[in-house]
Amino acid sequence: MFGNLTDANKYLYHYTTSHIVLNHILPSGKARLSPLSLTNDPRESKDWYFSLSSNYDNESVDDYFCQLQMEANNLIKKNCKVLCLTRDNPNIYEYKCNQFGRGYAHPRMWAQYADNHTGVCIMFHRENLVSTIKQELGTLGMLYHGEVQYENQPNHESEAFSLDYSDIQKHGLQKVLKRYITKYNNTFFFKKAMDWQNEWEYRFILIDNDIKSKYFSIKDSIRGLILGVDFPKDYELDISAFSKRYNVPIVRILWRNGHPQIIPLHT
Repeated sequence: MFGNLTDANKYLYHYTTSHIVLNHILPSGKARLSPLSLTNDPRESKDWYFSLSSNYDNESVDDYFCQLQMEANNLIKKNCKVLCLTRDNPNIYEYKCNQFGRGYAHPRMWAQYADNHTGVCIMFHRENLVSTIKQELGTLGMLYHGEVQYENQPNHESEAFSLDYSDIQKHGLQKVLKRYITKYNNTFFFKKAMDWQNEWEYRFILIDNDIKSKYFSIKDSIRGLILGVDFPKDYELDISAFSKRYNVPIVRILWRNGHPQIIPLHT
């Protein structure tokens, strides 16, 4: 698991804080998909802007335009939940020291998403995680998952954000947007700017009828817990109790001269 990798598609990883792991995820055995608006990427956290084409007179369209922006964002974004993970670098075999290619070995992500190296990186079996989320959440709405692609100007972006007023008048905005999500979900939810590319993100997207987070079981997919280099020693006994419960190893990541090194947790 923590040595030389033979399959870069086997695992997925989720960085989080010690508080969330010890007080929510591990005790409950559940993790969640959270509102897309809570992400730190302005492409996702800020409202989208849709253009509107029409053969109608400009005044009637102008009156509807502001309402359209609000309704479109509510229907697509406000009801969208996301689980963000990272994956092993598929080019890992090119590294002389491939630990830097592992999903748990991103110092910047430890700083940004795991409370400045004091948190935890949860290791999942990718195939089992996909199966669980499909089984538990797939009937709730429109569910998508896959690897994020990094482009500053994604293909089909102008088409995805261009709506036809006549089409909306004929079929209704909700039905039109559902069709757009089906057609352009990659553009909406699986494209990020090049600046994020070293995160090697894999994500799950669920669009249903409310804004609440959705929970799924981790018991069949969790494979290990990696503690940050500054994970509090006072919490080691607390988290070690979950090793037996989930039958997974718990290790700590160290940074020897800036290079990642995994050692077993000794309590």
